[in-house]
Amino acid sequence: YYKTFKGKVLMNHSSESGIFKNILFSHLPNRKDNLSQIMIKLVFVITLLAMIISFVSVSHHFLVIKGETNLIEKNYELLGNEEPLTNRQINAFLNINPDFRGYIKIGNTKINNPIYQANNNTFYKIHNSLKEKSVFGSLYFDCNNTITFKKIDKNLIVYGNKTENEQLFSQLEKYKNIKFYKQNPTIRLSTFYSNDTYVIYSVFIINSDAKDDGGYIYNY
Repeated sequence: YYKTFKGKVLMNHSSESGIFKNILFSHLPNRKDNLSQIMIKLVFVITLLAMIISFVSVSHHFLVIKGETNLIEKNYELLGNEEPLTNRQINAFLNINPDFRGYIKIGNTKINNPIYQANNNTFYKIHNSLKEKSVFGSLYFDCNNTITFKKIDKNLIVYGNKTENEQLFSQLEKYKNIKFYKQNPTIRLSTFYSNDTYVIYSVFIINSDAKDDGGYIYNY
């Protein structure tokens, strides 16, 4: 029941409880329901639960993507406009992750990222620059590449994932367009021991799994 007190309406606790029970009673199956009503209410409950689960899942996915994107953007800030890499930048990246080996930048793309190197070619496929599990992963040199003061391999292989918000190596696909290639024909690559500009002479798409091509895989 309701009472008025100094111009305010107060609801008795038992009234609140009764309203809550009525809502549950009208939407959840109970003993007074016939079979048809029970089926309708079960469908309602299942639909509501599915909507809640979907909302939580989508929200979590959005937050994960946002977090990964923010981490990548922090690397942009750390690089700044300085090129090639300075000793200050190299030390800053190494303090974050000792697996840091270099930096790659391609004009008119979002490819402006640090490159790491592990003792295998799977770790940084699913880990970010903080070595945390990641849906994006990181850019990374092939584990067999040698990058030292005495020797840097002529054939450096850099791996990177395609992401749903056009980060990492997603925008390499822009090179399918010959006009884009003509406007952006070079790649800047810095390591501890070199700062080089590479001219792109070939762009091609291959399968990365032997089962996709009759047991054959191109030996890049």
